[in-house]
Amino acid sequence: MINKDQSSGHEKELAVLLIEDDLVDQMAFIRLMKEQSKSYLVEIAGSIAEARTILEKKSIDIVISDFYLGDGTHLDILPDIIKRGIPVIVVTSVVDPDAAADAKKRGVDDFLVKDQNYNYLKVLPLTIERTLSAHKVRVPDQVRQTLPASELQSSESCTPRDVEDIHVRRLVIDQSELIARYRPDGATIFVNDVFCQYFGKTRGELIGKQFDLLLPAEECGLLDGHRAALTRENSKVTIEHPITLPDGSIHWIRRKERALFDEDGGIIEYQTVATDITDRKLAEDALRESEERYRMLAEHAFDGILIQDFSGTILYVNQSIVQMLGYSCSEEILWKNTLTFIAPEYQELVIHDMQNVLNGIQGYLQKYKAVKSDGEEIFIESIGTQITYRGKPANIVALRDINERENAVINLQKELERKKDFIDVAAHELRTPLQPVIGFLDLLIEQSDQYQILPDVLKILKKINTYVEMERDIVNKILSISLLESVHNQFRPPLEPVPIRELIELVIQHEQCRSEVAFTLNIPKETAITSNGAIIYEIIDTLISNAVTYSCPPRQIAITSEETDTEFRLSVSDNGVGIPPERFEVIFEPFFISDADKLSRKYGRLGLGLTMARKQATMLGGTLTLTRSSGAGSTFTLSLPLQEPLKQGA
Repeated sequence: MINKDQSSGHEKELAVLLIEDDLVDQMAFIRLMKEQSKSYLVEIAGSIAEARTILEKKSIDIVISDFYLGDGTHLDILPDIIKRGIPVIVVTSVVDPDAAADAKKRGVDDFLVKDQNYNYLKVLPLTIERTLSAHKVRVPDQVRQTLPASELQSSESCTPRDVEDIHVRRLVIDQSELIARYRPDGATIFVNDVFCQYFGKTRGELIGKQFDLLLPAEECGLLDGHRAALTRENSKVTIEHPITLPDGSIHWIRRKERALFDEDGGIIEYQTVATDITDRKLAEDALRESEERYRMLAEHAFDGILIQDFSGTILYVNQSIVQMLGYSCSEEILWKNTLTFIAPEYQELVIHDMQNVLNGIQGYLQKYKAVKSDGEEIFIESIGTQITYRGKPANIVALRDINERENAVINLQKELERKKDFIDVAAHELRTPLQPVIGFLDLLIEQSDQYQILPDVLKILKKINTYVEMERDIVNKILSISLLESVHNQFRPPLEPVPIRELIELVIQHEQCRSEVAFTLNIPKETAITSNGAIIYEIIDTLISNAVTYSCPPRQIAITSEETDTEFRLSVSDNGVGIPPERFEVIFEPFFISDADKLSRKYGRLGLGLTMARKQATMLGGTLTLTRSSGAGSTFTLSLPLQEPLKQGA
């Protein structure tokens, strides 16, 4: 509720003092106040003494007090509150009409009965507002309609406080908790309707009878021990126990026992408020069994499992993490911050990932470096998920030691780099001596007459020149592969209109064995795309040469094309023996030759053609894949993005 200061026009927080010694009830009340749209300033007193101190020091607008407190009852501080003109609402777990009427006579403004599910909190804000604003209380028409005739007739001459007492009586009798009162000698003096219905008995069968007769024999002794420990300062106890109902079924109840003392400290009576908790008990048993099952799985899991709160404090680790980090027991890890075990350069990333989990972004793998007990750093892989652990939000993290795998990858990369460097150096070194050899051979062949070279010797020189040219072509391909690997991400070739059909026909014309091959072109003559013609020519040349090499007589090669809204596809199919599925990607690796293990394979092939063709396709923003393979041949497909047509004069 918000009051307005008439002089300033500013809104003022309503100061509410709660006098309550039960911590759970305190937290429930604070949560309720925070959820209200109106503004409250809440003060909490756990005892009458604390309440007196707060009243002396602070201005309070309304007091809400428990009936029974550790150092007395609300009646002990009620005169002081009334003297200050502060309205009072009393809230209690156990009450009867006589106690409510007595409280009203002493100046209490309103009276509420607690229930175990805190439903009374739902009406508390309205009760506060009504208490503050009401100067006179009348019986509303809707209340008049709901009262029994006897109560309605008596209410005609009742005071407002008497009407309030009627509501209290109805609340005590009609609520869902089992409520009873009994004397120290065990004789039952009050039960509500719910109590009667629960045990299947009438009030006449229960009033005056021994209260403990309703309990299992083994529970009577337990209750005697709890009652014997009750004092004026500690007058209540909560217990849970099973009961057997008349139909023979076993149920569980949770009951609050409170002793009422006279001025001399003697017990006047006991009051009981009980709730059936059978469903909760069954759920707890199932949860306990489930937790035990998951605990066993976690403890024996090969991967590490860790639970931490969102400040980074480690709440749980399994044995795999203890071993992973090189410790002897979990106590050496628990309650420390996770960052203690993370390499400095990864700590910021860990914090960021933890925040993502807190925000609901979870279920993705992340890689860190962890620090073992001896200072060694190892690679770990983790995935985090938000859970509720011991009633609070937490982050459960699955960890895997990937140090061997990461080191293997690093070593493999180093080895590949060394091989690449060796190939680059070897190619350059081979190319250098080839240049003068080719030059001298060209000179001798072109000027054979001048050097008086005999015809037979000239034939030998020409054959030598052919093999040297083949060697130079191999070296050039190796250097081209190296160049493509180093520049394809930065280099963008110039674009131009490329007539695809003309390029294919040109490649076929230069194919030496074209007379032995039947080519089928399913490509419209006007087919053209915007790309780089020189690079596409080289790719097509490689694909057709590859098809010719691996096709079977009578060789048949089909070349087709198709377009989508965004892509142009060119496919080259042969009638060869096909390629096993496990080699679909391997064939694009450098130096791979499918028939390398056969003595009959052809010479002059280095296994770089398809490697270069795929890298050239990537340079153009496209892909080169093996899209079909069977015993009847293979199909390679070049896919290129469709560029916008070039403008005239561009």
